[in-house]
Amino acid sequence: MKAHIFLGLMVLCLMQLALADDPVIDPVVDPVDEPASESEASVFDFTLNKLDFDKGEYLEVTGTADTNVTITILNEGRMVFKRSVLLDGKNFALSHKIDLLDPSGPWEITVGDGNTQITKEVSVSQTRESAFLAVTFLSPTPTFFKRTDSIDIILRITDVGQPVDAALVYFWGIDGGKINIPHRDEAIYSYTYRIPENAELGEWGIKAVSFSRREIASIGGESTINVIIQPIQLAAKVFEPVERDFYFDSPLNLRVGFFYADDTTLMDGNVVAVLSQGIRSWELPMQLDEAGYFFVSIPTSALENKVLNVVVKANDGLGNSSEQFVQFEPQGYLSHFLRKNALFIGLPLIFLIALTVFWYKKSRVFLHKKDLLTGQKKFISLKKKNQQNYFKNRSISRSVFDKNEAEIDIKLRHIELELEKIAEQEASPKQK
Repeated sequence: MKAHIFLGLMVLCLMQLALADDPVIDPVVDPVDEPASESEASVFDFTLNKLDFDKGEYLEVTGTADTNVTITILNEGRMVFKRSVLLDGKNFALSHKIDLLDPSGPWEITVGDGNTQITKEVSVSQTRESAFLAVTFLSPTPTFFKRTDSIDIILRITDVGQPVDAALVYFWGIDGGKINIPHRDEAIYSYTYRIPENAELGEWGIKAVSFSRREIASIGGESTINVIIQPIQLAAKVFEPVERDFYFDSPLNLRVGFFYADDTTLMDGNVVAVLSQGIRSWELPMQLDEAGYFFVSIPTSALENKVLNVVVKANDGLGNSSEQFVQFEPQGYLSHFLRKNALFIGLPLIFLIALTVFWYKKSRVFLHKKDLLTGQKKFISLKKKNQQNYFKNRSISRSVFDKNEAEIDIKLRHIELELEKIAEQEASPKQK
């Protein structure tokens, strides 16, 4: 019995050893991409510590990005600041203290990573300290100004009615840049600002801020005045031609310059010359030349013998424009017409002249022959009368008769010779 049990255990052990030697084949599984961890994800966003601020508080910007970012803060187009911020890993942060020389009102905070921009809005309010100084605009008044006009910005700064002569005073230009207004006189700060020719048309809020130190505190002030910006009419001057004429045998070169109020020359814009004669009108573009003027060469060969009206229209692409009217009188049309139609006029004219010369010669011969024949008849008649007076009437002597006969014969012989020449001339073309 014990032997059977031992034998069974031996067989069981051998079977387990055989199974252990067989290879184990795992099933084939296609690889699957694992999702990237949150630390590797590309996330660009930012948050603000709050949305409503008072001057003196800190504005904090924090966010994540893949590249360094640029943070820009604007107040209705006025630049508060612009700064590049380096990443710390994937994170960035910026803290800005809103001081008394920052403008109040709506702020736009824009964060850009070079490819994308995100903008959020906050509101900045005045505090008691930031509104302590009285900022009074003495100039300008709420009125209209044109582009390129110069505005005298004059402010009076006071503290509880007392003049402040050591304040820092700034305003923002139309381009958003912050400009210092220097102290000029007791409590007076002034700056002359030229409105750019590309200034946005419409209302412009001139915002000024001020800052001063008291013995124990800093105080500020702020004020805004609104003016209206209008487009300007560019001044125009015709430099060529000097005379207001055009000639049909040469092109009409037109050169016009356009100028802003400060004598700055228009160097870039759309300028065309609109030409008209009677009911016909057409347009030619004008190009800027090396002298800074706009030029076009107008062909005159196709023009009519009428006054040429030209309206030069200029637009600088910014809403500023000008129109200059010029009128030109035609000159030298007859000679131009003859040259232009020489083939059609010249040949018939030559033929007419040749025909006239031919008939003139013919008529001269004819009239001469006619005169000779008339003279011949006259002398023959005289000859007969001379003979009648001598032979029949016996009214003249023999000597007078002979003398008359001789003279008449000479005349008749001369006429006969002339008639023979004419006969030869008339016969020669026929012979040829």
